[in-house]
Amino acid sequence: MSEIAKGVLGGAWTLLVGWILPTALNLAVFLLAVAPSLRDITLLERLRGASGLTASLVLVTAALLLGLVANACQNALYRLLEGYLLWPARAFEAGCRRSQRRKNFIADRLTVLRLERRENEQGPLGAEDAQRLTQLVSNPGLARAAVRDRRRSAAQRALLRELLARFPISDDQIAPTRLGNAIRRFEEYGWDRYRLDTQLLWNELTGCAPDQVRRQSELARVSVDFFVALLFGHVAVGAAATLTLLGNRPDKLVLLSTRGGKCVDPLPTSMQRVPPTTTLVATTTSVSLIEDLCTMRCVSSPQICTRCLLISRQFPKTKCWASGQSTTMTSSHTPEACGIYSVSPRT
Repeated sequence: MSEIAKGVLGGAWTLLVGWILPTALNLAVFLLAVAPSLRDITLLERLRGASGLTASLVLVTAALLLGLVANACQNALYRLLEGYLLWPARAFEAGCRRSQRRKNFIADRLTVLRLERRENEQGPLGAEDAQRLTQLVSNPGLARAAVRDRRRSAAQRALLRELLARFPISDDQIAPTRLGNAIRRFEEYGWDRYRLDTQLLWNELTGCAPDQVRRQSELARVSVDFFVALLFGHVAVGAAATLTLLGNRPDKLVLLSTRGGKCVDPLPTSMQRVPPTTTLVATTTSVSLIEDLCTMRCVSSPQICTRCLLISRQFPKTKCWASGQSTTMTSSHTPEACGIYSVSPRT
């Protein structure tokens, strides 16, 4: 099925999966986790009252547009993660030194394993190799790592060589991040191996490569694009959530109770005595829930069940639950003004 979709979409497959899909996921997280706590934003207010189809169309359209923008900015996004863009000089140098130490540590671990294996297979080492092994093992951190490495299998030891292969061969090409080092390794591979600038001749090389090789390269790039877009989207959603928590308090369910049969309870005394400055007012997000819990009208007059009240003071503008007319819900708009006495349950 995936091959059919790739054939139909053609080159748009990388754009769809690599950038638009993660953008849609981030938007969904934003709408579910952050948007309900935002206040006085007209677009979000309209989206809350929209139908499911309209909301889905808005989500798809926004994901499409933002995915296209992210795809157009992918060079800047990659360079930021690689450590080349917007990195202070001190942070860049510190990251390069950390990467260099990590590369040297992995190389020393492999050297210890190689010398010990040679000693076990061929007998005593030469003076230079024995001195080198003694010097490496004298490092406490390297000695502890060597103890663990001796218990590893051959396949597990091969993972160390794979980790080392993710660093550039030349120390001058070390980048401050792991992603930057991995990308720099395959960027300089063509020059180190064949004295060929693969970055300059990439399009010519892919044009001459077999279709299977090109597909493998595209799939590998799509996977990286997906997580890059997902990462930056999560950062944006996290920043929005932080700002929302600092500026507003999230909605809380203070009262939500229902019961079957006739509901003819008057307004509770505790609610009648609430001061005007702390009068509980329903939110617009509660309207759909209220409509599912009980009917909005009684036989004689518009009324609502007081036991089905979701309460909050965050939304100043909504509809009067009892009359159904648009009104401004303020601290002085008490439930008594809506004529809340009784209601017939929804059948």
